[in-house]
Amino acid sequence: RVHGGEHSMFCCSQAEGQRLSTHSNSDKDKGKTSQIQNQQLAEQLETFDTTIPWKNAVTEDGTTLSWYHPETSPFIMARGSTVVNLPAKAVLAFLFPKKDAAGIQLIKNLYSDLAREIDRKRNGETSYVWIRMNYAPWMQEREVLYFVHTYEAENGNCFVTMTSSDKWDKHPPRSDLVRVEIVHTSGFIIRPLSPTSCSLTFLISLDVKGWIPRWLANRLSETNGRVVTHFRKHYEPLGADAAFA
Repeated sequence: RVHGGEHSMFCCSQAEGQRLSTHSNSDKDKGKTSQIQNQQLAEQLETFDTTIPWKNAVTEDGTTLSWYHPETSPFIMARGSTVVNLPAKAVLAFLFPKKDAAGIQLIKNLYSDLAREIDRKRNGETSYVWIRMNYAPWMQEREVLYFVHTYEAENGNCFVTMTSSDKWDKHPPRSDLVRVEIVHTSGFIIRPLSPTSCSLTFLISLDVKGWIPRWLANRLSETNGRVVTHFRKHYEPLGADAAFA
């Protein structure tokens, strides 16, 4: 059984995510430092994938859904994995588009069941994302603000990592929204299977900041796991060339 304290081996807290997102002041060292930071985030994401005792796995429509709810914490931990008939680098390009409008549309496509309002700002090789969410009609709405980073490993695996942030001045905390936190480094792992296909895994660990019933936790876990299904549905038909257009 995994409890909150035992997660420290791969936990990336909000403060840690901000530290890893701070670039060197030296232009000479900036590229190297950013690469090391992005590699560390990718390693934390892989550890999250392989360390949690995922259970209740269900395979439907080619997607494997898994979740884990620690009994001693308010975390939601969800995982979804599927095969996408696109090259790994094309999937990476779709998941981290150059234009903010495409990034906002991506989140609409992936989180159509939850997202009510979305904002995104790309900043070089990272981006900020803010989402206002409605978990249930009787609950106060939530918001999440996070950094997005990418990393390409030597073995061909690609990563799109997400860490909590409160550093975007455009979206300070609001009294009418509860700000949830990404507890562990979350995001996408893209593993090449062939020159034209890859496996796509999405992992998320959220502190929802308050008690929610188990049935709602299960529903939110499934919704998050199905992000990879929505990606396949929307982007696989476009083909690899569209990713780099």
